[in-house]
Amino acid sequence: MQTKLNREIGESYFADNEQSNGIIRVDPDITEKMDLTPGEKIVIVYGEKSVSASVWRKDREDHGDDTVRVNKVVMNALDAEPGDEVVIK
Repeated sequence: MQTKLNREIGESYFADNEQSNGIIRVDPDITEKMDLTPGEKIVIVYGEKSVSASVWRKDREDHGDDTVRVNKVVMNALDAEPGDEVVIK
């Protein structure tokens, strides 16, 4: 089991009703590598900032693109944008 991974932030596609809490969408291979279950909380680090977010699976059409998707809550808390690399742990 890996305890942390570096991944690029992909474009966000969250609905308005998915913006109230921190959410990160990841590939099933990441949940397997890190022994995570959907709904579990993880920490996302960007620079000196970090935030906790719930794990959700990415949509099937996005599997394998090697990015993570985070909602506006997470992006704003980290002061990050699509294309930035974050550490998830």
